[in-house]
Amino acid sequence: MGPTNEPPSGAVDDPGELLTPPTPANRESRTALKNWATVMGHLMVQHLDYDTKAGRASLFFMLAEPLILIGLFYLIRGVARGMVSQYGDSLFLFLASGILPFYLFLRTSTLTRRSQLQPGRRLPRINSMDLFIAITATNALIWLVVIGFLFVGMWMYGIKQAIPVSIGDCGIALFLLVIAGGGLALIHSAIARYFPAWLAIIRYSTRGLLFFSGVIHIADFYPPYLRTWLVWNPILHGVDWFRLGVYGRYPTLVLDEFYLVKTAVILLFIGIVADRATLRHGGR
Repeated sequence: MGPTNEPPSGAVDDPGELLTPPTPANRESRTALKNWATVMGHLMVQHLDYDTKAGRASLFFMLAEPLILIGLFYLIRGVARGMVSQYGDSLFLFLASGILPFYLFLRTSTLTRRSQLQPGRRLPRINSMDLFIAITATNALIWLVVIGFLFVGMWMYGIKQAIPVSIGDCGIALFLLVIAGGGLALIHSAIARYFPAWLAIIRYSTRGLLFFSGVIHIADFYPPYLRTWLVWNPILHGVDWFRLGVYGRYPTLVLDEFYLVKTAVILLFIGIVADRATLRHGGR
């Protein structure tokens, strides 16, 4: 029997039939997401413009504080030799790889929901949560640029280990620190609606966590009785994960990546719930 021109069983005459056209609901969702992303970009640009014009001094000190702290620990390393650890070829890189992620979390967790961006409020359907997301994303972007430039600068200076072994691990660790910090910021803002001084207290008291987050001391080398309690600190896991990405090989006995992921998601969820539950109180 000769060949036939009939299509095999199950074949489709028109390949276009295999393509399912997007439903109106899908098109509307894509359009809404695109519009929201455009608005977020607009708010981020406005907030960045506000920071660079209206608050240049505060922006400078915000970025200069961790750099000054790195230099301070580097200069007094002889006096504080028992307190400051070192891993790798450069003490400066070791300090920077701990202090910079810590301050990224610190700045994110002390942001407020209120914004000075009055022009942004004129956009249709913009609420305070949108402004908070834009402010958080802008501050995170600023810190990521600073971290990137500092690491490139260290590499150009001759610190070869400043080029991370795994940029992906570094990026994931920083992203999770931002998520956890954003969740905490919402929780703090909710508390501040009932206790306005709370934000000022948190803003200064949390700096002490630097000594208990594996920043200037390798977390695995903490005394066992202290390490048992410090492993509950999510910042410690974020710093360790970031350093693992930088060095490739780093003491990671206490590192628990899943714990950081879980904590970031839980903090964000609690923060959103607390924010919504207290929204009508205090108008903040």
